[in-house]
Amino acid sequence: MHRCAPRSCACFRHTDRQWHWEIPRGFGEPGEKGDSTARREVEEELGCPVRELVHLGAMEADTGMAATRTELYLARLDETLFHLTPSGQATREGISTVRAVDRAELEEMLVQGQITDSFTLSALAFARARGRL
Repeated sequence: MHRCAPRSCACFRHTDRQWHWEIPRGFGEPGEKGDSTARREVEEELGCPVRELVHLGAMEADTGMAATRTELYLARLDETLFHLTPSGQATREGISTVRAVDRAELEEMLVQGQITDSFTLSALAFARARGRL
């Protein structure tokens, strides 16, 4: 996201039977550290190696429902290896589209309500607050 196009994935979520624009995310393996999980998930879902990870902060999706804290990271990618076609792993996880957008398009997606995922909104807020977006 830093001075280059943010990436997002269109994911089908069975809980509400809808498509959502989201940043890559996932669950850690037992004993896996947050930065390792972030790196693995970005590489699985975007099919592109992570050049650098920056810790943005932590969020809790719904303190009224669960006591879970999620660490958020900004991933800088190797731009030459990024493709707009989802990887096989991503397709198996319900990702149909990978998209790179510039800052103006990202702002428009936010204003139009096209990005509603709490993890994505939190990561964007942290990135903006830290001067990374």
